[in-house]
Order: sequence, then C-alpha cells, then structure tokens
Amino acid sequence: MNTGIDILSASKHNIIIFPNPVTDIFFIDYENTGIDKVLIVNFAGITVLEFRNGSQINISQLPEGLYLVKIFDNNNICLATRKIVKQ
Repeated sequence: MNTGIDILSASKHNIIIFPNPVTDIFFIDYENTGIDKVLIVNFAGITVLEFRNGSQINISQLPEGLYLVKIFDNNNICLATRKIVKQ
C-alpha cells in the first residue's frame, strides 16, 4: 500500500529538478542515487511520459500545466515526487 510517506522521506536522496518552471527540457540532479525510471504524471493521475536512465528530460510535447515527476530506483521504489510547471 502506498501511503505517500515516501514523498516526505525522499529528501534524504537529495534530488533536485531544474529549471522549474520548464519550457522544454529539465534536468534531474541527484547524489548517490541510481535512477532507473522517471514518470511524468498529470494531475488527473495519468502517466503521460516515461523515461529510462536519464537525467535530461524533454517534455516539449506536453501542453502547459502542472505535472508530477515521479523518480524510481532500480527496485521500482519511488525515491521522490516533485511538482513542475510546464510553460
């Protein structure tokens, strides 16, 4: 069961997303964390994009709005969830 507590504990992974707001491409900066998968989720809860093994994420094809970025490790554990604004 996912209670959302992983979001609160994610700060120990020191994951930063920039720039935010973003127009086309944003970067994920992380230390000592193996990132396997990045999901871009709209606020209806629908995964609109999925990326593997990358720290440079291109969302140019998405419409403007608010999105969640969910970052997973190799064991499919959610390391962090961050909000981004697409302009």
